[in-house]
Amino acid sequence: MITRAALRVSPLLLLVFATGCTPAAVPAPTPAYATAATPEGLDVTGTLRALRDDIDAIEEETGTELGISLYNGHVNGYTGTVATLPSWSTVKVPIALAAQEHCDVSDEALHTLIKAAIEWSDNDSASTLLDCVGTEHVEEEVAEAGASINANAAFGRSEWPLASAARYGWYLSTRDEDNEVIVAMYNVVDEQQWGLGAFDNAAFKGGWSGDRRDGSWHSRQFGFVPVDDTALGVAIAARSPDGSDTDTIEALDQLTAALAKQLGVEIHPR
Repeated sequence: MITRAALRVSPLLLLVFATGCTPAAVPAPTPAYATAATPEGLDVTGTLRALRDDIDAIEEETGTELGISLYNGHVNGYTGTVATLPSWSTVKVPIALAAQEHCDVSDEALHTLIKAAIEWSDNDSASTLLDCVGTEHVEEEVAEAGASINANAAFGRSEWPLASAARYGWYLSTRDEDNEVIVAMYNVVDEQQWGLGAFDNAAFKGGWSGDRRDGSWHSRQFGFVPVDDTALGVAIAARSPDGSDTDTIEALDQLTAALAKQLGVEIHPR
């Protein structure tokens, strides 16, 4: 079990990274959203501090362990009990984007596989894409955002810290909004519209699974959400030691509502 003592981060020790920490070889992306107001309008550190009491209450009510990371293009922060989990199906996004660059298949076949892998999270389609592209190119795709992932051939087991996923989520807002992977993230099927799906015009992908090693259940999401004229990269995760998928989804629904309140953004829960 991941313990609160091991991973709980105090407000003064929030993981905060300036963009200057991005490797020099990674060019700074140009966002599709305006960034002039980002440092003042999207206060990552303050928002995460304000969420601390909410996280404690949600964890107690649902019997889960939570984590959240935000990235506004300048500051990358995290708070909670869970800092990292296996990626589960969230890694299908960089798999699909890497496949666009490196897979020698027809446009029609690629479109069909991407739509299935992202919109309704079809595992066979994602496996086909990964077999085509390989784990190295998936890691390279994530590295373009100044982030990292330990890609695994059993793709769901790729270790992906929330802070890295949030950074990559923001980076996706700099990509062509007509890219079919991004379009698919806007069109996730209704039954997967929990958590971040409550935000209007959120581009996101979820992942979930039971962990046979300890009987726990994991649910996580990442992507980007619009806040005024800016984009905010978000990654959230919940772990149920009792193995309850219902409790993890309820926890992420509540965490999303608390985040939206702090951001002053209306949401439309399921």
